[in-house]
Amino acid sequence: MSEESWVVLTRLHSNFDAARLVEDLSAAGIPAMMKSDAAGMFGPGFIGMMPHPILIFVPASALEEARDFLE
Repeated sequence: MSEESWVVLTRLHSNFDAARLVEDLSAAGIPAMMKSDAAGMFGPGFIGMMPHPILIFVPASALEEARDFLE
Protein backbone atom coordinates (compact mmCIF):
# COMPACT_ATOMS: atom_id res chain seq x y z
CA MET A 1 0.00 0.00 0.00
CA SER A 2 1.46 3.37 -0.97
CA GLU A 3 1.19 6.47 1.15
CA GLU A 4 -0.31 9.61 -0.34
CA SER A 5 2.07 12.48 -0.92
CA TRP A 6 1.57 15.85 0.75
CA VAL A 7 2.04 19.09 -1.19
CA VAL A 8 2.55 22.72 -0.21
CA LEU A 9 -0.68 24.71 -0.21
CA THR A 10 0.74 28.05 0.90
CA ARG A 11 3.49 29.79 2.86
CA LEU A 12 2.91 32.11 5.82
CA HIS A 13 5.17 34.10 8.13
CA SER A 14 3.02 34.09 11.27
CA ASN A 15 2.77 31.05 13.56
CA PHE A 16 -0.66 32.25 14.68
CA ASP A 17 -1.99 32.51 11.12
CA ALA A 18 -0.47 29.16 10.17
CA ALA A 19 -1.93 27.35 13.18
CA ARG A 20 -5.32 28.98 12.57
CA LEU A 21 -5.32 27.93 8.91
CA VAL A 22 -4.44 24.32 9.80
CA GLU A 23 -7.30 24.26 12.32
CA ASP A 24 -9.75 25.84 9.86
CA LEU A 25 -8.81 23.36 7.12
CA SER A 26 -9.13 20.45 9.54
CA ALA A 27 -12.54 21.69 10.68
CA ALA A 28 -13.60 21.73 7.01
CA GLY A 29 -12.53 18.09 6.67
CA ILE A 30 -9.25 18.83 4.86
CA PRO A 31 -6.19 17.27 6.53
CA ALA A 32 -3.40 19.82 6.94
CA MET A 33 -0.09 20.26 8.71
CA MET A 34 2.47 23.01 9.07
CA LYS A 35 6.25 22.87 9.00
CA SER A 36 8.96 25.45 9.48
CA ASP A 37 12.74 25.36 9.85
CA ALA A 38 12.63 28.26 12.32
CA ALA A 39 11.65 27.72 15.94
CA GLY A 40 11.05 31.40 16.58
CA MET A 41 12.76 33.80 18.90
CA PHE A 42 11.12 32.36 22.01
CA GLY A 43 10.79 28.71 20.93
CA PRO A 44 8.22 26.74 18.94
CA GLY A 45 5.29 28.19 20.91
CA PHE A 46 6.02 31.72 19.69
CA ILE A 47 2.99 33.06 17.77
CA GLY A 48 4.51 36.16 16.16
CA MET A 49 6.13 36.76 12.81
CA MET A 50 8.76 34.25 11.72
CA PRO A 51 11.90 35.07 9.69
CA HIS A 52 11.44 31.90 7.60
CA PRO A 53 8.22 30.81 5.92
CA ILE A 54 5.90 28.32 7.55
CA LEU A 55 4.75 25.81 4.95
CA ILE A 56 1.17 24.53 5.03
CA PHE A 57 0.84 21.04 3.57
CA VAL A 58 -2.27 19.13 2.45
CA PRO A 59 -2.62 15.72 0.79
CA ALA A 60 -2.20 15.96 -2.99
CA SER A 61 -5.75 14.64 -3.46
CA ALA A 62 -7.14 17.53 -1.37
CA LEU A 63 -5.15 20.34 -3.00
CA GLU A 64 -7.95 21.70 -5.22
CA GLU A 65 -10.46 21.60 -2.36
CA ALA A 66 -7.96 23.39 -0.10
CA ARG A 67 -7.31 26.05 -2.74
CA ASP A 68 -11.07 26.60 -3.07
CA PHE A 69 -11.27 26.90 0.73
CA LEU A 70 -8.60 29.66 0.69
CA GLU A 71 -10.63 31.68 -1.80
